[in-house]
Amino acid sequence: MKNKFCLTAVIQLSPEVRATISSFLDKYRKTSNDLSIYAPENLHLSLVGLIPIKEEMNLKTEEKEILFNIFQSVLQKTTDHISLEFEGVESTGSSLYIRVTSKNGTLNTIRRKIIDEIVTSPLDFDEKHMRSYDLGFSWCTIARFTKQTKDIEEIMDLGKIPFGSFEAKEVDVVITDKSFSKENTKTLFSAQFRQAFP
Repeated sequence: MKNKFCLTAVIQLSPEVRATISSFLDKYRKTSNDLSIYAPENLHLSLVGLIPIKEEMNLKTEEKEILFNIFQSVLQKTTDHISLEFEGVESTGSSLYIRVTSKNGTLNTIRRKIIDEIVTSPLDFDEKHMRSYDLGFSWCTIARFTKQTKDIEEIMDLGKIPFGSFEAKEVDVVITDKSFSKENTKTLFSAQFRQAFP
C-alpha cells in the first residue's frame, strides 16, 4: 500500500518530557495488543495541520517561502515565553493523547494568527481543516487504537498525570505520515520564537 502524507506544524518535545512519556508508555508497549503506541522519537506536539493526509505532497518553492515567512513573522512577534505543560491523558475515540496547555493560552493565540495569515495569503490551503485544530489546547498523540480495550480504560482512570513542562524554542513544519514515523518524516523548515534568542 502506498504511503500517504500530510503537512503539519509541530513542536518537538524536550528530552525530559519525551523520556517521562515514554517511560509511562513502556508498560503498555510490552503488554497491549490493541494499542499502536508511538515510538519515543515519534512523539511531538501538534500545533496545526496544514494539508490533510493525501498520496502526493508536492509544495512549490514559492509556497514554501510564503509559509516560512508567515511562521517566522508570527513567531518573531511573540514576546512571551512559550511554557508548555503536559498533563492528563484523554481520548478522541481513535487515539490517546496528552493535553498540552500554555500560560495565558499563548500557543492558542499563535495558532490562530498563523491560520489567519495563511487564509489571507496566496496559499490555497483548506481553512476548515486548519480551524479544526483550534480547540483551545494542544496535544501530543501517544497511541492509536481501533477498539476500546481495558488498557485504554485503565489509562483514562489514572486522571491528570503530570508529564512535565518545557519552554518551546521553535516550530517545525514537516511532511509526514499519520504515525509521524521517523523514516517518513521530512522537515521543510524550522521557525524560531523570538524568545529563543538571548
